[in-house]
Amino acid sequence: MSIAQSIKNLHVLIDAENISHNLLDLVLREARSHGKLVKKVAYGDWSNSGLAVWKDLLHKEAISAHQQFNFGKDSADHAMIMDAIEDAVTDKSIDGFCIVTGDGGFHLLAQRLREKGFFVLGIGTKTTPNRLRLACSEFSEICQKPIGDDPVINITERVSPDVKKLMTERKKLLSLISWAIKDAKSSFGHANVSNVGSRIKIRNPSVNYLDSGFKNLRAAITFHDKKFLIIENDCILLL
Repeated sequence: MSIAQSIKNLHVLIDAENISHNLLDLVLREARSHGKLVKKVAYGDWSNSGLAVWKDLLHKEAISAHQQFNFGKDSADHAMIMDAIEDAVTDKSIDGFCIVTGDGGFHLLAQRLREKGFFVLGIGTKTTPNRLRLACSEFSEICQKPIGDDPVINITERVSPDVKKLMTERKKLLSLISWAIKDAKSSFGHANVSNVGSRIKIRNPSVNYLDSGFKNLRAAITFHDKKFLIIENDCILLL
């Protein structure tokens, strides 16, 4: 059974300012295929006339509208992130989150939720940045293609060529990190982060963590918390 199949309760967070209202029906269909949607909230500055097209759709689908005036850059995004964090801490009924957006800025939220043990489904479009796709447990891309006079919306769960390249590089990096930990580990079974980094550089002087979507070695280790664990004194355990 996949992790998606075991999910029961999902909280759906919709970035209404960065996803088309025309895709809402398909977004919800895709989300429902992963679990029960116990909470659905759309975020935006609803005083903006450009979001008026959402009104009837939200009422039809029983989606709450979170009002966030645009007092500064990404105000609605910040509200969405804060609500997700609050629910992750306080709502014990939630098993996972569905983040609906075309904005890659939510990748840190997705990553943190995954680190806390939540299933994270990302739903976006072709233009959704790779950093968000890779931060989610699963990512579904939705698109609308006109066939004749009728629009047909296709849901796909595919990986773009750029993401395939990143995943290939990530697989290589994981193998390299695992080797370095084994080679650098002490009699206590763990290895110091700096020693692991040094061995990686010796083994592969041209290694570039950015090729795998990480800022540095520590970011790569933290992201893969099912394989590596950083403990006290800056040491790593291979799980």
